[in-house]
Amino acid sequence: MENLKVTVSSPSNTERQLDMEVPREQFTDIYKDKVKKYSKELNLKGFRKGTVPKRLVEERFREQLVNETLEKLVQDTLQEACKEHNIQPVAPGNVEELKNEGDQPIVIKAILEVDQEIEINEYKELNVKPDEIEPISDEEVEDQINMYKKGLAKEEVKDGPGVEGDIVIGEYEAIKLDGAEQDLKDQKDFRVEIGKDKIAEFNKTFQGAKSGETKNITVNYPADHDDVQLAGKKGEYQVKIKEIKTRVEPEMDDEFAKKLNFDSMDALKGDIRKNMEQSRRFGTENKAHREAIEKIIEKHPFDVPKAKVKQYIEYGQKQQNGQMAGKSQEELEKEAEFALKRYRIIDQIAKKENIKATQAEVDEKITEMAGQYGMPFDDVKAALRKNGAIVNIREEIKEKKTLDFLIQA
Repeated sequence: MENLKVTVSSPSNTERQLDMEVPREQFTDIYKDKVKKYSKELNLKGFRKGTVPKRLVEERFREQLVNETLEKLVQDTLQEACKEHNIQPVAPGNVEELKNEGDQPIVIKAILEVDQEIEINEYKELNVKPDEIEPISDEEVEDQINMYKKGLAKEEVKDGPGVEGDIVIGEYEAIKLDGAEQDLKDQKDFRVEIGKDKIAEFNKTFQGAKSGETKNITVNYPADHDDVQLAGKKGEYQVKIKEIKTRVEPEMDDEFAKKLNFDSMDALKGDIRKNMEQSRRFGTENKAHREAIEKIIEKHPFDVPKAKVKQYIEYGQKQQNGQMAGKSQEELEKEAEFALKRYRIIDQIAKKENIKATQAEVDEKITEMAGQYGMPFDDVKAALRKNGAIVNIREEIKEKKTLDFLIQA
């Protein structure tokens, strides 16, 4: 773009201000092209397509033509200025001033967000090591086995009275709130685990109850009850018990272990212990990795563009990232800033130390995935290549190797 005048300044570490002056001729050339295009493409009554006079086009669409011309001029000018001054914006720029007066040059003032230039040097003597993991106790393994038992328990109908832990299945025959009858259309059936229901009166009533019985339950809800429709009210419930079920847990023996593809319960327990140790080790390594990054940030403080922080949070929320649930905007921004700094630090150190994922490491990860999916290695690898996911695998391996390097250096 000839005769373009650009002055670049830095209002902050992550901003570049571009004050630009564009020759009037640039505006005129784009404007004429717009008029010519309109003239060819417009369908106006009384004219064949492509024969609308340019004079008429300008009379009817002058404001729209000027706006479109300015939009393109700004876009082209920013692109040219960024290329000339080696500016790499992380988001679309914000045009703060745009002057288009008479036959004067077009004046544009824009703010662009950029990554702050950083040079990470001090990272080899961080003195960060993972904590020694506590051995997995027999009691912890047994607790995990008991969780399996509960999770695999089957519900069976019982003839006897209900006891704590049993499931009561029934229906409401009548509900009154402060004496007013309630419509049962949408809330007739219920299911209660004795001893686990939030309403103490229900737990108490169903202790010793039997199938076929009708029970009347009165509940005086406190004023600060979670459900505002019930808070401070008196609830009267008439319920009929359809059936009572008890949970029957499987016998955790060698035969059960074989159903899970283990030779014996000892083998199953060994696998549980190994997985728990891996999980515990993963936790201590993650803690050390974060501490290492925090130390590097302390040694090399730098800022993150606000646009990047916003993009990171929006992407996480769009992906329904559970780690973002229930956090304040301030907490989200803090975590986003750390994650973005972490990425840049890892990327720079990996380049300095020539840390990469080897093909053998990638194939090992794919083999692991193939085992999880129950698919042939070649099929999984072909699918990952097709959707581009192998690049992600390489990045994940590179990241882990770089972080491990930091806590071992």
